[in-house]
Amino acid sequence: MYAKLRPMRRPGRGMALPITLFFVLVAFFAATAVLARVHFDAQASVMETTGIQREALARSALATLQARLDKAGTEIGVEPVTLEGPGNLRANAWVQQESDEIFRLFAKVNGMGSPYIAQMVVRKKPVVVGLDVVHLNDGEVETSDMLKYRTADSPEWVLLPSPKRALMWVDADRRGNIFAHDFPLLSGRERPGYPLDLIQRFVRANDELVRAGRINHAFTKQVALALESDSEIDFNTVGLGIAPNMGIAANLPQPRPDYIKTAREVADAVSDGASIQHYSMETGEWHSIPVPLPTTSGAVPGRGSSDGKSLYMPVMQPGPDTLKRYDLEKKEWVAMTPPPPLTRPGGPTGPATYGGGATQQLLEVEATDEGKVVAHHGDGNTYGLSVYDPSTNGWSRIPSPPADYIDKDGTRVHLGEEAFAWGNLEVGNEGEIYVVWRTSEEASVRDYEQSQNPGVVGGGPRPPIPVSPGSPGTRPPSIKEAQTSTTLGGEPPLGAETDTDSQSHKVRTQDIIFRYKDGKWTPFRINDPDITRIGKVAGALDGRIMAHDLKPSGQPDRSLVVASDGGVEEVVKVLGLDGDYAEFFAADSGAKPVKGKFEFQETATY
Repeated sequence: MYAKLRPMRRPGRGMALPITLFFVLVAFFAATAVLARVHFDAQASVMETTGIQREALARSALATLQARLDKAGTEIGVEPVTLEGPGNLRANAWVQQESDEIFRLFAKVNGMGSPYIAQMVVRKKPVVVGLDVVHLNDGEVETSDMLKYRTADSPEWVLLPSPKRALMWVDADRRGNIFAHDFPLLSGRERPGYPLDLIQRFVRANDELVRAGRINHAFTKQVALALESDSEIDFNTVGLGIAPNMGIAANLPQPRPDYIKTAREVADAVSDGASIQHYSMETGEWHSIPVPLPTTSGAVPGRGSSDGKSLYMPVMQPGPDTLKRYDLEKKEWVAMTPPPPLTRPGGPTGPATYGGGATQQLLEVEATDEGKVVAHHGDGNTYGLSVYDPSTNGWSRIPSPPADYIDKDGTRVHLGEEAFAWGNLEVGNEGEIYVVWRTSEEASVRDYEQSQNPGVVGGGPRPPIPVSPGSPGTRPPSIKEAQTSTTLGGEPPLGAETDTDSQSHKVRTQDIIFRYKDGKWTPFRINDPDITRIGKVAGALDGRIMAHDLKPSGQPDRSLVVASDGGVEEVVKVLGLDGDYAEFFAADSGAKPVKGKFEFQETATY
């Protein structure tokens, strides 16, 4: 009665096997992919490790080759380098010369795939030791100046006979060269129209300016102004200790008309037969370099600077000054394009030029070891800095230093966007630029010190020429003001200015040194309470400088070796021929190459 029961069919039973197979296949492929990825990662890791090993081995070979070059001091005879590495890696490194100074170091690594090649570019530079040079001037017409030098590894000064009776602007570069200007008139050479007594007065007055450290950028400014106006210079008063506008006392010699000369007449007399004397530490000999001057009246060669291959010299003259380069190897002068006119941001019409809008004056030039030229120039109204780069054959502007003063407590005070009374240009061995800020001539500094010291009288030494000749809008001195100079555009008459540095009731300011590096100016104050006025600064090796400490008459000057933070590392006094410390000397720092020895420095410039 009951129907026969049939077993029920389970739904999906026929799909179980395919689904199972599907998941088995997915798992299989996933496992295969994982295994493949693991294998790939392992291979990549091995290749990456090998790549790192090859690069490290190549760099090691290059460093070894560079070290061998430095140790040998020359590329001649240096054998290729072979280094063994892990996994049968081998590196071979060799030298390929590109030019006299530029070399490429190659390293090739074989093993574990394609060869790996690395390279390094190095510049061959002479191994040098520091060289300090001092110029001693006794202020006498009849005797010769003295030059002394010493190397950094010796405290002893060596007397270097002077090639001429009187020298000016002694300069040492970092390739063992010493340069100095020779003006025959300053040696007492007679000249038609210049009586011997007049020449002696002129020479003694000039020597006094040198001894006082006044033959500087302020002096060259006044020379340039005097040449432009061709103002008259009254030599009746030179050496008498009075200013021309004060008249001549009855008990003094009567003035002579032939003692009154125009600035351009004096320039012609001074420049007649002028030359640059060059001493080479390599040859131990002096030789004379004639100075090229235009045929027009009123040209004077300015202070030169050398990079070891060329000598760069400005020529001051009526109208725009010129810039000359003397090739020491070819022994010939080449005219250079001077820096362009100074400009400042303008309105909708574009930049505006300062002052007259022309580069009239080249006050100072300094050359770096790489052949760049830094120029301190202006147009009679304001002054700035420009740098010439031989790789681009062009000039670019450098901002003027800001008026950042550092007082005796070490406090840095911002007194203005631009300092004006700066100069004495210098460059260091790493291309850094130095200038001296003559704070006693800066009104903002005197006002600040007066506010900090209300019990003293403001002032300090102030020449009759405007104290901020670089300030836009400041008028240039008049012809009458220029006539108050002792000599060709010189500073106030001898005896007319008292040494106010030694007067306790006057505001005392210490000159500040500015360093320009990595696109910014940094002021620093020399950490010596006995220093007030700084003469020339000279860039020494290892970031140091030599600073000339100008002392009042009767006290021996000092040269201070100063670290980059302003700390004094050495105080230098120099003995004269009489056995006492010389009251005056000018110092410059350069370097002397070690014969036949070079270093190979990695560079990106070639």
